[in-house]
Amino acid sequence: MKQSNRGEAFRYSEAMEEIQRIVERLERGEVELDQLYEEVRRAQRLIRRCREYLRRIESDVHSLLEEEE
Repeated sequence: MKQSNRGEAFRYSEAMEEIQRIVERLERGEVELDQLYEEVRRAQRLIRRCREYLRRIESDVHSLLEEEE
């Protein structure tokens, strides 16, 4: 499992759940204006990490499939 810069393991499903919670809070208007920027930035960082993770997994799968040929 990939370790992040801070040492904790990145978990795609947990990141997606956090993104979903942020979106739900935003949609319900539960985020104070002072927190809005930080919430959106957090979601943006999580989305970026999820995309990177998916690209890496896709590359790994392609490599495995090429080895089998």
